[in-house]
Formats: sequence, structure tokens, C-alpha cells
Amino acid sequence: IAFVSFSDGPLEIYVMGPAGSDVVRLTYGVASKVGRPAWSPDSRRIAFNCEVDAGNQDICAINRDGSGFTRLTADPAMDADAAWSPDGSEIVFSTTRFDGATGFALMTPDGSYVAPLGSGIAGSHPAWSPDGTRIAFYGLAPDFAPDRPKYGIYTVAPDGTSGAFLGGGTNFNPDGGYA
Repeated sequence: IAFVSFSDGPLEIYVMGPAGSDVVRLTYGVASKVGRPAWSPDSRRIAFNCEVDAGNQDICAINRDGSGFTRLTADPAMDADAAWSPDGSEIVFSTTRFDGATGFALMTPDGSYVAPLGSGIAGSHPAWSPDGTRIAFYGLAPDFAPDRPKYGIYTVAPDGTSGAFLGGGTNFNPDGGYA
């Protein structure tokens, strides 16, 4: 299990066995903030939110033994919430780098190639389906779908097509909160 904790002082990434035993600290001040660890499918690497430069949220990765720390993104925009594809060939993440709104991008596991996922897909917290054919996320209804709740759970194909509304969510009324 990968998790974040303040147990030794600053927030750091740790791993432990399923019963809570064998706790091992992986990071030691690699970033001023870390969070949301995500295992690679082969369990060799963990991607996580990191703030190496103050005020700039990026994605970093580290080997399961604490070696091999790598900053995968360094764009001035926000990059966060990494999720590995089931085959480990791609990482989807939330970003503001393409149009300022929080959308999604795909990158190679070493961060060497980044591309937007679709166009106009706004949301956060992506998660791959086990077969790799869909990416689910918490999102905003597109402008062309006024019959959908403003916030809900959506899916999209990894190429950014075939978006679907799964359900949930509420409409937000700026004058009175959630409707």
C-alpha cells in the first residue's frame, strides 16, 4: 500500500504491507509537497503529485525501494492526479497546461512525451478501466449537454472520443450552492 504521512515530520511517501506491517519511507524531502501516490501495474514504480518548485504542482515518480526519483513533468501549469494505464505504457493526469481549464493529458511513463487527451474535456481524478478501454473521471458537463448535471462521473476513450455520462453529480447554482 502506498500512502502519504506526516509521521516523521514533513509529508512524505511511504509503502507498507497489506496488514499495515513493514512500513518504509520512500521520499526524503524530494519536494515541498507530495500526494496521491499511484502504483504502476507491475508494482515497480509509484507516480505521485509533487511540488518541487514552490507553487508549481507536478508529477514525480519513484521506485518501490525509494531509488530512482524522477520529476516527470515540469510545466508551469498544474499537473496532478496520475493514473497508470493497465499495461503501464501511459499515464493519464489532470492538467491546466493546454487551455487553462483542468483537463487531461497522456504521457509516457518517463515523462518524455505529453499530449492532450481529447479537446474540451474538463475534469479531475482520472482512473483507467481494468481493460484500458475507458478513463473515468470526475468532470464538468460540456456546454453542449445542458441536460446533464453540472458535476458528475464521466468516461472517455483513451483517444479522447466516445465520452459518456455515468451519473451522479449535482447542478451548481452560484447564488445558492448545489441544487
